[in-house]
Amino acid sequence: MVSTTLCHNASGLNRLSIVILYVFAMFITSDDSSLRILSMTQYNLVAFVMIGLSLSSMLYSGKLTISLSRQLKYLYVLFIWIVISLILSKVIETKAVLGEVYNYDWVSGVNSPSLRGISFIIRYSLSLCVIQFIINSVDSKAKYSTVMKYFLYAFGIFALFPVLQILLLLVANVEIGKVFYDGTTNRARIGSYVGEPSVLAGMLCCGVFPLISAIKIQNNILHLNKIMSVAVLGLALIGLFFTSSASIIAAMILSFILSVRKFIGMKTWLFFLVVLIGLALTSSSFQDVILFKIFNELSTVNIRSLSWIVGYNSIVANPLSGVGIGQAPFYVAPYLPWLSDIPFDINTDFNFSEGRYTPMNTYLEFTTETGVIGIFLLFLFVRDIYNYQNKKNNNNEVRYIQFAFGTGLLAIAFAMNSFPGGFYLGYVNFMIGMYIAGLKIYSAPIQSGVVL
Repeated sequence: MVSTTLCHNASGLNRLSIVILYVFAMFITSDDSSLRILSMTQYNLVAFVMIGLSLSSMLYSGKLTISLSRQLKYLYVLFIWIVISLILSKVIETKAVLGEVYNYDWVSGVNSPSLRGISFIIRYSLSLCVIQFIINSVDSKAKYSTVMKYFLYAFGIFALFPVLQILLLLVANVEIGKVFYDGTTNRARIGSYVGEPSVLAGMLCCGVFPLISAIKIQNNILHLNKIMSVAVLGLALIGLFFTSSASIIAAMILSFILSVRKFIGMKTWLFFLVVLIGLALTSSSFQDVILFKIFNELSTVNIRSLSWIVGYNSIVANPLSGVGIGQAPFYVAPYLPWLSDIPFDINTDFNFSEGRYTPMNTYLEFTTETGVIGIFLLFLFVRDIYNYQNKKNNNNEVRYIQFAFGTGLLAIAFAMNSFPGGFYLGYVNFMIGMYIAGLKIYSAPIQSGVVL
């Protein structure tokens, strides 16, 4: 009995260590190959370790038991549908890939029509396994607090680099990391070492709400120095502003407004609203970064809106099962609108058909590839999670989790309307896993009072 208990405890510690390793790995990433190993991000490599540890634990115990969370049931059903829809894209003649696709420069290896869909099934599987592993492994208050502590340590280190990048650029005109310049205002937009400014903004978003929640809501999950927490939050907000990512910043503001009345007084909420309106009316920087940029994106035909049109045309032609997961870039050419409808030459400025362009909207991209059935199953998952958290006791710890990860996920959900591939991001998987795990640990259902 003692030996069995020790083995169980050792296994629990190993699983917790892997979750902490994943936390640090998800902040060491880049959208190019500079920080990748065998073309894979570090957090995907850790995901393979999670799968290996789970399998070895089953073999060691001699029991083929798989612990699946009922909160994820629609994601498992969605996995089955994704496989079916990919198979349908291969056997239905009207979904055949055009011959010219095989001449595109990027179509080779895992990006070939025969393998790209399978590689995206693996990406989806890894995301699902990470979420499930976190829920299964972070199963006590002590473990949850430990993971959150290391998460905010890792985030604090991550938030330093963008500010250092800004200081060197503004003071010494020295560029480190990724720096982009807006085509109209020539405003410098930073991407840290991760790549696109929007990618950096999303990663900063995942830590901002846990920090605000820790500072504002008294809880027994985190016991961080308040001055240090405010300092890290300040670093993150400075970096966020200099990304000039209108979609992420606007999504965070909207999510904050929708959620904050549950956690702070009316006076504080009104003060924030007045400050926001004041910035919108008087700050040229705020207007350029947020208001004008959003208006311009929505009122003109550009790369983003053109990708939406292509995605829409694809959905109309393949409404039920889509074109297969990961395969949207193969179908740009047949669904491009007539060139006369576009106010710029897509062949002179850039070759849109041959570029690896997917609809720059995660939901539109997912519907393009898995059809209305796929997006409906995703909606059922979101509805289930909303109902699940809505039935929890409203103690301080639950309020902390709801604001830290519930509001953070709401912001990312809004922002996904402007970028593709949101369901495969490492920090999104972590946020979903910690959101569900925290609700399970710190609260009981309101109706029965029985801990799940």
